[in-house]
Amino acid sequence: MMTKEKWIFLLLATLTVCCILALGVAVAERSIWIALGAVGVMFGCFNVARSYREKLQTNSTHN
Repeated sequence: MMTKEKWIFLLLATLTVCCILALGVAVAERSIWIALGAVGVMFGCFNVARSYREKLQTNSTHN
């Protein structure tokens, strides 16, 4: 069974894949705004995942 933490990482990974797909759409449409939005959301997902993973690791070392 998937834990809450795994669901959060799955959601972030799915959102990141959608952003990579949006980059392809941005190239096809020649839209800098779609590309900038996709890159911004993608890096946001990376940062959220990294900080959440660090939080989980610090909590597990204290227990």
